[in-house]
Amino acid sequence: MTAGTERGMPGEVPVSGDTTRLGFYGGAAASFVPFVVFIVAVVVLSLSGGFSLEAFVGFAVVGLILGAFLSRNWVTYWEAVMEGITDKSTGILAAIFLLAGIFSNLMANGKLAEGLVWAGSSLGLMGRAFVGFTFVASLLFGLATGTSVGTVITMTPIFYPAGILLGGNPILLLGAILSGAAFGDNLAPVSDTTIISASSQEYMRKAAYAEIGGVVRTRSKYAIIAATVSLVLYLLLGEAAATPVAGGADILAQYSYPKGLVMLIPLVVVIVLAVSGRSIFAALTAGIVTGAIVGMLAGILTPGSFLRVKDGGAAGIIPSGVGGVFAAIMMFIAIMAMMGVVRKSGALDRLIEWLVARVAATPRGCEATIFGMTTLMDILNSGITTSVVAIMGPIANNLGKRQRLHPYRRANLVDGVGNSWAYFIPWSAFIFITLGIIGSMKEAYPFLVIPAPTSFFFAVFHPWLLWLVFLVAVITGFGREFEGEDGRRIVAWFSNRIPEEALRS
Repeated sequence: MTAGTERGMPGEVPVSGDTTRLGFYGGAAASFVPFVVFIVAVVVLSLSGGFSLEAFVGFAVVGLILGAFLSRNWVTYWEAVMEGITDKSTGILAAIFLLAGIFSNLMANGKLAEGLVWAGSSLGLMGRAFVGFTFVASLLFGLATGTSVGTVITMTPIFYPAGILLGGNPILLLGAILSGAAFGDNLAPVSDTTIISASSQEYMRKAAYAEIGGVVRTRSKYAIIAATVSLVLYLLLGEAAATPVAGGADILAQYSYPKGLVMLIPLVVVIVLAVSGRSIFAALTAGIVTGAIVGMLAGILTPGSFLRVKDGGAAGIIPSGVGGVFAAIMMFIAIMAMMGVVRKSGALDRLIEWLVARVAATPRGCEATIFGMTTLMDILNSGITTSVVAIMGPIANNLGKRQRLHPYRRANLVDGVGNSWAYFIPWSAFIFITLGIIGSMKEAYPFLVIPAPTSFFFAVFHPWLLWLVFLVAVITGFGREFEGEDGRRIVAWFSNRIPEEALRS
């Protein structure tokens, strides 16, 4: 039987004509039903405090099952699902995630956060200076681990109580931590959004995806501009009205560990190798080996830190690091499965054609479309930046290639905008996680302030500024680059015309 006559369920209507397309009752728009179910679940669960990557993956599967009932051919439908899952970028991303998970866990167990606390307390920072330092420390930790949620979970219990006791503005202290988390999620070579945004952007002139090192190198200008202004604002506005509470030094002492600063060495190794053009696999491998050696020589880590038997199971940096990224990998696989259905239906092609004909007919219009759609997805996905970038990556890839935009530029737009609104909208998962952490510490530290979710909106400076930087970049053409022969970057900043070299076949 052919795909056009095979029956996937009783009473199914055979597909006639083009058997390469997946038919739906109600038209190709029905192929977006799995995405709708997924996004609604993300919003509802996040608003109810039920943040869980595993639950989000589960609802993606539920959406795929519901979508099957709307398809005209179940066999073709599930073939489309498998085509999405087996996309080359999925395998690349999974392999990178596994290495990144081990490296991130290595940084956390190496007590880098405690080393940064020691550095701040040794410098005698108080009030607004401590708020500024909190931003820098969170930024460095996020850059080292690549996990925004991990940065929030690690840095909040350490820096928030100490910062209040030392005279810092409570809401701006939390804003500084969230801003540092956003910086790391956007720029770290080991970040899930960095990996996804790069691996979803194909070259037109060579068989390859955007290199992570090149993406990090070219997006650093946007991140550094936003971070610099953010630091100035935190230093200017971070002072609390109240007098510092006695006892702050005790908390700092409890979480201070000077040796932890040596773990900056493997971080530097990974960043230098990644941005110098080496494979991200080589950079992460070197970082893991360097971190293991440095950590054990410094007496921070032991062989048992990496793998040991505990309570009848395996524990340590290796199993915890690998296990910690499974949910993120599964979420990406689920999103790619849903994207496979949309592609097979032809709905994505029609959407791209419509956008190109009406609003994305020029480089600026194309970038504005990517910018606007990513902003909308950021708001709808309630702070789940991984899903935002995973959903928008293929769309930006298809749109951007029409205007010959370089893969780096496409990846930077999606990732930069995807790491903006997610951190300050009142229904963000990041805010609920932050408030949950504060609530769990309230008994031990009764002086802690639990802010309302709406108070974060103008306190998380870096994501706001990053969004504004990219808005300016889209309007003016700042940083705009096109793809030339063999994938070469053609610098055409502030130009709204495709260069002749980029148009040559």
